[in-house]
Order: sequence, then C-alpha cells, then structure tokens
Amino acid sequence: MRALVVYHSKSGNTKKAAEDISEELERFVHVDMEAIVVNRYNPFLLGTLRAFKDMFSDERFPLVGLTYDPLKYEFIIIGTPVWGNSCTPPIDSYLSELQDFSYRVGFFTTQSGQPTFDAVKEMEKTSGMEADVKLAIRKGDIGNAEYFNDIKIFVSDLLGIDHHID
Repeated sequence: MRALVVYHSKSGNTKKAAEDISEELERFVHVDMEAIVVNRYNPFLLGTLRAFKDMFSDERFPLVGLTYDPLKYEFIIIGTPVWGNSCTPPIDSYLSELQDFSYRVGFFTTQSGQPTFDAVKEMEKTSGMEADVKLAIRKGDIGNAEYFNDIKIFVSDLLGIDHHID
C-alpha cells in the first residue's frame, strides 16, 4: 500500500509536521512526499505581502512541477498552514483538482493560535471530500510528546489499525 503526503509550508512548521507524519506512516506503508513550492512566497517582506494578497483572491494557482499522481495511492494526506482561518491558496488550488476521487484522506493544519478545524472544513468543501482523519497542530506543540502521540493516532486512524499511546 502507498501513501502520498502533500503539503505547503512557508515557515517550515507544516513541512516538519509532514515529515513527522511521513515517518510514522513509513512504519506501515510506502510513502512519497510532495511539497507544493511557491517561489513568490519568499521569506522576505515582498513574499509575505504576496501571500497576504493571495489570501483574499479567488484566483486558483497554476500548480506546476508536481511529481506524484494522487490516483496511484490508497492514502493521501494534505497539510497546510492556517492563514486567516483558511488553508493556503496553493493547497486550495491542489484540492480543487482532487474533486470526486475516492481514497482515504487525512487533512492536517498548523497554526499559531489555538488549533481549530475551520481550515479543514474549508479543505473538505473545496475538495468535495470529507476527511477520514483530521489533525490541527499548534506550532508551539511541534516536537513535544503530545504532538507525537497525536500523529500516531492520526496515522493509525487513517490506516485503520489499532494504536497504542506511549
């Protein structure tokens, strides 16, 4: 069985979570990772301003350079930072192209404040798919014991296996 982990990360938090989820998944299935890279969101002021502008635009991003076909996987996990209670525009574009596909799907978000599932609800609406599993991660929790236990539960629930919390 195979899983695809797709993510967009500007600051590195979502990338770290995607890597940790992938590592846990690799204990059970083959995993490929796909980073959606948006060069216009460089770490400087102009990149931040572009990201802010794009949050309020209805335009879809042309996604180029993607390597993996999600139809070749039994599981797909999609992660995004939360920008203004929403997923990022690149993830929104990716999700809009996934409509009407059926496989087990997990959505995860990373955010500065108290974790909520507002962005996940938007991801479900955009993709037309209800997530089989959901995980909202507060960036301050990345790397702590509870975070790793949450990832184990997320992966176990996605794969439909029993999980044991350390």
